[in-house]
Amino acid sequence: MEQIYTTTDVYNYFSKRGIEVLPWPVKSPGLSLIESVRSKLKDKLKRSYEIREELVEDTERRWNNIETEYIVNLYQGMKRIIQTVVL
Repeated sequence: MEQIYTTTDVYNYFSKRGIEVLPWPVKSPGLSLIESVRSKLKDKLKRSYEIREELVEDTERRWNNIETEYIVNLYQGMKRIIQTVVL
């Protein structure tokens, strides 16, 4: 059986372990690295596909070809972005 976690469960987990949680704006896609990657991936996909399998194959191929440097740059930029939001 799959365990479903709620936000409260996650906050309790962090609290019990003394992990500080930063204040985070609700619905903030600009702070989500995966949203940046998803947007880049979406821009590379065709606008329509004949069959679902073609979409899946194209998505997998393009996902596997996302440059490591792009991901590294996203991570390196997060400190600046978070500081901007927190301050």
